Amino acid sequence: MKKYYKSFCLPLFFTLSLVCLFSKVGYTQNIALGKTATANSTQNGNIASNAIDNNTSTYWQSGASFSANIYVDFLASYNFSQVSITWDGTNNYSQKVYIECSNNASTWVRVDSVMNASFDANNVVVPSSNVKPTSPNVINITNPLAKGRYLRLICQGRASSSHNIAEIDVRGTLTILPVELSRFNAISQNGGKVDISWATASETNNDYFTIDKSSDGKDFTRLAKIYSLGSGGYDYFSVDKNPFAGNNYYRLKQVDKDGTEKELGIKVVNVMLKNSGLSIYPNPVKGKSFTLNLPENSEEIINLEVLTLAGNRIFKQKYKKDSNNLKVNLDQNINEGIYLLRVNNQATIKLVVDKE
Repeated sequence: MKKYYKSFCLPLFFTLSLVCLFSKVGYTQNIALGKTATANSTQNGNIASNAIDNNTSTYWQSGASFSANIYVDFLASYNFSQVSITWDGTNNYSQKVYIECSNNASTWVRVDSVMNASFDANNVVVPSSNVKPTSPNVINITNPLAKGRYLRLICQGRASSSHNIAEIDVRGTLTILPVELSRFNAISQNGGKVDISWATASETNNDYFTIDKSSDGKDFTRLAKIYSLGSGGYDYFSVDKNPFAGNNYYRLKQVDKDGTEKELGIKVVNVMLKNSGLSIYPNPVKGKSFTLNLPENSEEIINLEVLTLAGNRIFKQKYKKDSNNLKVNLDQNINEGIYLLRVNNQATIKLVVDKE
């Protein structure tokens, strides 16, 4: 594998190369150049961007602290394969550096650490004094977590002086996401329905999307399947015409052409439905028979429908009301699961069919 080293012809600088073996491509340029660097502290006008300006005569200087950090926003997701740190030549180098990655600059995953020019995968105790390396120390690792939009260096070991980094050189390959989602919404509308919409910025080898529905966020049932419109960015839309009263959980998934699926997010919508006065006993239903308790002012003719969560009707029956307690016998072909019971094409209540 091709290894990358910074120049050692300048006497005031040395380079520490940290190599993470994830890919055999992407080693040709420093992907940190032109990006944005952010540090938790600076001093003397030596700002964070000096560490990614391809100029070793400038440097980032942290505040005087045992620990300081600096991170780079790469504006897209990368598989990071190499990091090279060139320290300022004033001996203000860290005893230990942690390398972390993130997708949101909030939650970080530690992928490795370096101590005195040597990787310290087991987090060995930092020595009491700095040991300046005389040559790059290179090690290959296989950590699949070294990826994301952000890469952060946490520098430690400078109790009363600064951490000075002249240049950060990062190598890696752009992560090709099957779907880059730009929007996902679920909104309750008048009339007791929920509009579900999402948009993509790009799609690669995407076959279709699925929308699953749940009343508790745990047990989901398929609501819709929508095929990809192509490789560009598109808007998609689906409707839940029969939401539950209360919380409705909508889960969006994407499925590749090879069958690989990825969850893209979950939205929760609270739906306030008009109190129908309906109730079912028992619920869950066992034996395909149950009693539907009707309100006093219900119509004399009761049109009853059982719908799947996707809105497909699987049972329909007309009854003449002779009391407020209507005995209902379901079709024996109805499988166990969660359904919607609709009365006179208006009021809807959740129906759970269990094993006998």
